[in-house]
Amino acid sequence: MQLDTIRDLLTAIDALAEPDRARFRARVDAAVTQSAAGTRAALGLIALDLAGAYREALRPDGVADHIIVLPDLQPTGMDVSPVAASA
Repeated sequence: MQLDTIRDLLTAIDALAEPDRARFRARVDAAVTQSAAGTRAALGLIALDLAGAYREALRPDGVADHIIVLPDLQPTGMDVSPVAASA
């Protein structure tokens, strides 16, 4: 499931069964009352939780993999070896 836009998020929420649909709609309503930064953060968390809810629904044993795959943001050819932090 791709949740690239607010429309995608709302469409996915509308496809949920009750009471999950009402719970997610209430979260969206609360999210849009915050500052722009707060709204973005809240909607991002809602999207992650929504993806998890769909995974749970597709796996009746209740086991879902909650792995977030991020693209490799390191430019190629750069030394990205770990650097020890100093105290």
